[in-house]
Parts: sequence; C-alpha cells; structure tokens
Amino acid sequence: MGIPNIIEIMTSSTSGGNKNKRTTIPMAFEDAILRGTHEAPSINYRQVWARMASQLIAKSEIALNWGGKTIWIVQDVLVEYISATAALNVRHFLNENTSEVNLLSFSYEEFFHRVEGVIDLFQAELFAGPISSIPKDAPKPEPSFQDIIRSPICPSLPFLIGLLAKRSPTNQVIVP
Repeated sequence: MGIPNIIEIMTSSTSGGNKNKRTTIPMAFEDAILRGTHEAPSINYRQVWARMASQLIAKSEIALNWGGKTIWIVQDVLVEYISATAALNVRHFLNENTSEVNLLSFSYEEFFHRVEGVIDLFQAELFAGPISSIPKDAPKPEPSFQDIIRSPICPSLPFLIGLLAKRSPTNQVIVP
C-alpha cells in the first residue's frame, strides 16, 4: 500500500449577482441570449474560502497522521482573497517543497487558450507551511496556516462603539 495522499480541488462558485447591474445568473443568461452581451456574476470567494478553511486544517492533520499529505489545488485569485481577508498572508509560505499544509495555486492566462474544451493553466506556485506555530504560547507565534481562521484586524472597543453610535438603532429588543 502506498502513502495515502489527499488531493483537493477548490472550484470557484459564483455569487448571487446584483439585480441592478443585471449580474444574477438568470439576468446574465437572458442578456447573453437576447442582446449578445452580458455581465456575468463574480466569483463568490467568501463562500469558497469558508468551505475550505476548516477542511484545510482537518484534512491536512488526517493526511499527516496517515503518513501522507494533502495538496489543495486553488486559483490564484482565491489565494489573494484569503491573504486580504484573513490573518494569513499566503505569500509568506511560497515554497519549493511540500510541508504540513500545501496549496498549489494556478492562474488563467489573461486571454486563455482553449484546446478542445480544455483551458490552459499557467504559473503554478506552491505555498507550503506548518499547520500551527510552535510553541503555541510564544509571545509572538510564527505564522502558520491556522491563521486562516483568525481575524486580520481586531478593532478597539471604543472605535467599534463610536461607529455604532453614529447611527441610531433600527430595532430594539427589550429582555425582561
């Protein structure tokens, strides 16, 4: 029996779109048929990232426990979204060798070339690093892939209260 590895391919789903911009799937389809042009809905990065975040840690730990590895195949735009919205800058983990967590990122060319229904991908980058930083109680822990579930910023309580005080409440709930 060989080493058990897990390969995960994260495909990008589309967002619901915007009715005013006619980017919902039904409206974009209608425009494409009736007008010949359309504006498609964008990728729903948040939903893809949310599905991936917990699985990234759990499946990587399981594969390591089995003596294997997990390799996540993702689009470059998802890597950029994660880096911009989580406390994890994936670019810090650009690597030539696999590690505990592995993201293999591909890009589409600006004007991609199709060959019999296949879209060529290019610029593969491997991002690999530890699941968690060691030691966990260090004053400033080293970056790790667990940072994907941490907040990129933590606003101060006075700042948050200041923002809330700018608007009057729309609803009030009174608890007896």
